[in-house]
Amino acid sequence: MLERLDNEGIINRKNEFKTGGFAKLKELYPEVFKGLKDDKIRTTDKAKKKVTIRQGQYDELKILWETISQKSVLEYKFGEEQDFKRLFKAYLVEHKDQFVQSGSITEQQRLIVEKNSVSYRVEHSISTQILPFRMMGYKSFLTALSKELALSINTLHTVFSELLNEGLLDINHYMSQSSIRVIKSGFKDYLMSQVFGQFKINYKKTTNRIHPTALTSINGTLTSSIDSANIGQFQESGTPPDNYLYDEIFYDSDFELRNIKSAIKEIIVYAKIPSKSIRIPLVGGGTYSPDFAYVVKDNEGKTALNLIVESKGKTEIDLSDAERKKISHAAAFFAGIDHGVTIKFSKQLSGKSMQDVIKEALRA
Repeated sequence: MLERLDNEGIINRKNEFKTGGFAKLKELYPEVFKGLKDDKIRTTDKAKKKVTIRQGQYDELKILWETISQKSVLEYKFGEEQDFKRLFKAYLVEHKDQFVQSGSITEQQRLIVEKNSVSYRVEHSISTQILPFRMMGYKSFLTALSKELALSINTLHTVFSELLNEGLLDINHYMSQSSIRVIKSGFKDYLMSQVFGQFKINYKKTTNRIHPTALTSINGTLTSSIDSANIGQFQESGTPPDNYLYDEIFYDSDFELRNIKSAIKEIIVYAKIPSKSIRIPLVGGGTYSPDFAYVVKDNEGKTALNLIVESKGKTEIDLSDAERKKISHAAAFFAGIDHGVTIKFSKQLSGKSMQDVIKEALRA
């Protein structure tokens, strides 16, 4: 394939496009580019678009924004570490087939070029497996895995010793960084599915330092603008309502766009929360950031509600398990941590307007 692209004058020996090479590629293989839309293609030479932050609206949002921007950690409410040990051992037992006993298995893919179309066929497909390559000492392996899983070295040693004595798994054959990555990823997903309903979680504030945030500098000063990509990948022409935090409209879905364009007079200020800015810790690792923040007034014009909303253009039944778990984390985060400011969390699903969500939150 590379030889043909070279012979056709599309790329050079460094696999870089020659002058006019990309246009020739599209001409030679038009089927590859069918369905691609211009607004889905990004080029690195374009300057990043900016969205302007309205100073006056941020002043109204400041208390809520600084409150939800406080750093926190997640605490598992296990009775003792034996509970955590039991979960880790159960995970390894349920996934022991991932540890390949001998040999090496690869996934083969065949590239097919026919009728100006490029595709590939998977010859053999396998699930994630851990191969028997020992590249670390036992102590180094336990130390590294302990840091990744937040389990003590003694607990890990006990689990692996029990599995060896029971003839279920000899970890000595699989001590490598690759094994650590697979175990970390798998145990994170296992924890996510097991902890809720069995154990309690709690959030605890870790520091009084708030700034810098996605909207402010290290000294707390509001930035004039932020990258639009942090708000949404699409842009809508026109000016948003006066109580919206930003001067321009960027969004990720039509469902979000309706929320942004909805003018609700009881709202003092509202904003699309920049992506990955709140960082609510998740069970097993990772973070999550909700979609919208609202400050709602009462009949006297005073703040009556600080509301955080996760907006999904789906029905309840269409939500994935991962989405449900993230929403559960957010509910626990805003209900359990002492923010100093009362904050309510709600989810908005398909068929429910933001007006409905706010009305329900005010009644609750």
